[in-house]
Amino acid sequence: MAESTQAILIRDHDDEEQPRSRSSRLLKRMAVNWDTTIAGAVIVLFVLFAIVPQWFTGFDPIAGDTARSLQAPSDAHWFGTDELGRDLYSRVIYGSRVSLLAASFSVVLGLVVGGLLGLIAGTFGGWVDTVISRLFDAVLALPGILITLSVLAAFGNSTVIVALGVGIGFITAFGRMMRAEVFRIRDLTFIEAATQSGARLPWVILRHIMPNTLRPLISLATLQFGTALLSIGSLGYLGFGQTPPNPEWGALIAQGQSYVNAAWWVAILPGLAFIFIVMAVNRVSKSIGER
Repeated sequence: MAESTQAILIRDHDDEEQPRSRSSRLLKRMAVNWDTTIAGAVIVLFVLFAIVPQWFTGFDPIAGDTARSLQAPSDAHWFGTDELGRDLYSRVIYGSRVSLLAASFSVVLGLVVGGLLGLIAGTFGGWVDTVISRLFDAVLALPGILITLSVLAAFGNSTVIVALGVGIGFITAFGRMMRAEVFRIRDLTFIEAATQSGARLPWVILRHIMPNTLRPLISLATLQFGTALLSIGSLGYLGFGQTPPNPEWGALIAQGQSYVNAAWWVAILPGLAFIFIVMAVNRVSKSIGER
């Protein structure tokens, strides 16, 4: 009786220590990956900027007052004002919605279309794989900026068209990765066992193949998101995409370039927003790939 009571007490003690050990391991992992934690917090903050910008600023990003033109950063205007007296902080906040949504659209387009083509090529092989692989090679031979400019020339200038062109350029990257992952997985033992047990191909794909391709695809999607931000911002800097007076990060930098000697903040501070979000996205992508 004494031995069983002691065993129960030991088991209860272990049950109490298990959540504590899990919490300590989590805290230790966060301490080791503090840079990833900070990067994730930066991404969450920018997502909130895009979803609920009114939580972070009370200024109208479009309405200006020439009496306060090119004012330096202060308590009233954290990022200063631009040449038309508009609050630059509010324009950066509201501009994040355009940049993040456009980049998200590009990545989703590339992931869905490229992933589907790569899945078909890797699953069926043969001439199907040959045709899709040659299509990937053809797209890969063209610079991404040329693809986007061609789409803009064909369909007109807008943020959606810019995002569409950038997304088309991403199809090859996602397709080739999905194809390689399917080739790696389809000959493994558990796939053969599922096939020989009578499971149908759609079930094998949904239940076994696709879940095992998620991690590399998510890592690539995160990395491509940063690339999409830079591409869309670069085209915005050149005058493509969002039209004035609506704010967009690349356009903000271009507009502030003329005043950079007299009012450095007009171009530098929107550029810092670019730097922070792209660095954060790249760090999170690296962390996902390492796991």
